[in-house]
Amino acid sequence: MEYLIITILHIMGVAIGVGGATATDPLFLSSIRNRKITSDQLVLLHNVSRVVIGGLALVILSGIAHVLLQPEIVVDPTFLAKMFIVLVIALNGFVFHGWVLPRLEGCVDRRMGKEFLSQGLPLMAGAGAVSGVSWYSALILGVLLHFPVPFWLIITGYLMLATGAVIAAYLVMSHIIFSPQPEPQEVLEKERFPQAMRWTPVLLATAVVVIIFISLFQL
Repeated sequence: MEYLIITILHIMGVAIGVGGATATDPLFLSSIRNRKITSDQLVLLHNVSRVVIGGLALVILSGIAHVLLQPEIVVDPTFLAKMFIVLVIALNGFVFHGWVLPRLEGCVDRRMGKEFLSQGLPLMAGAGAVSGVSWYSALILGVLLHFPVPFWLIITGYLMLATGAVIAAYLVMSHIIFSPQPEPQEVLEKERFPQAMRWTPVLLATAVVVIIFISLFQL
């Protein structure tokens, strides 16, 4: 009975975290799409992030309870990989609350300038991408508990996905969402080099990462 209750709490924590992380990124992007953020939008971001923290706390506490009830689970590679990812989520949360949110607070009802974007954009893109990939990875590993895959293989696949997500998020935010207004000469260059062609290398690189990740799990 105790194990069932702890498992339910663990699933609830993961569900809260995944739901919060899934909602945070669109909310964040919609809040700053015009290079401004209002006080109401910032409060909403704070509230959603607190929900994610609550889910993370529930996952950690229930995970510790699982270890106390079943000490043998600590040798399970999927459980170890999941706990590693939970640690990454916690560290990423410190980055978001320690660096990203304070920078946004300084831009309330003000236009985000080039200095803010040059310094804050990598942090914002990285924190959002790592959060999304990590929570969904933890969810998948929770479903695949006791799956016969080596720890190093799971972590390698996770790190590849996280790295690809960070790069893709930064490119999208820097080249699409916060794309600077082009000069006339730049417009001519874009006409010679269409948008689709410029994104072809990024799409190919993403496809290669996904193929490698799938191949690793089939070994």
